[in-house]
Amino acid sequence: MSELPKGWIQSKISDAIFLNEKHVGVSDDMECGFVPMALVPTGYGESVGYETRTWDKCKKGFTQFRDNDVILAKITPCFENGKGALVTGLPNGIGAGSTEYFVLRTVGNLVEPKYIHAFVKTKDFLVNCETNMSGSVGHRRVPKDYLLNYPLPLAPLAEQKRIVEKLDEVLAQVDTIKARLDGIPALLKRFRQSVLASAVSGKLTEEWRGESALSWAYTSLSKCFECIDGDRGPNYPKKDEYLEDGFCLFLSTKNVRKYGFEFKDLVFISKEKR
Repeated sequence: MSELPKGWIQSKISDAIFLNEKHVGVSDDMECGFVPMALVPTGYGESVGYETRTWDKCKKGFTQFRDNDVILAKITPCFENGKGALVTGLPNGIGAGSTEYFVLRTVGNLVEPKYIHAFVKTKDFLVNCETNMSGSVGHRRVPKDYLLNYPLPLAPLAEQKRIVEKLDEVLAQVDTIKARLDGIPALLKRFRQSVLASAVSGKLTEEWRGESALSWAYTSLSKCFECIDGDRGPNYPKKDEYLEDGFCLFLSTKNVRKYGFEFKDLVFISKEKR
């Protein structure tokens, strides 16, 4: 294990959190947030969704939590998918949900909840917990004792706060960059279409042509090309007539892409079917 920064201590998760605490003194008619597994996000910093219910509908048979708790799925495949979140914004600050959650509540003013949330989203934590899951296929879970005894490098509280602030700042920049990158394909498509339009209208080569160039003329495709068997005529090959090797390569619509032909999963046809 690498040496910790000055002022940090090596602890365990059990030193920093209370696990699966319950609410006391909540009236049955109080509204709360019910959080099913489907509404728990997989990414860091994403908010949980919830259904508003009264407490009498949630107080038995479910795992209880409150604002600023970290919930973490413990069963496969939800754990491997990264389902977990820092809970905020619940009605009256309380909620309940699946019994397949670990609920991590930080100890007093010693630990920043966002710090724990960030830690349980790290690759090392997820991989190590997955490796040590127990149970039958399809019902494997992270063992409670393994979670509680998992090593936790703990920074001083002031540094924890600075870490999560910096993390939020950097990830916001990542989201901004991702949004810009996501827009590039559409931008390239518009640029490509613009270039094609300029090419076939003559604008792309107007400087090259000069004043002495021959005049352009408008015509129709039928005068320039011959369409050969452009539909599923009687000679169109059936699947059982495809060959692994043969007289002629046969390209279907699955091979046609916006950037040209894709030469994968190729089939051939006989000379008679060409």
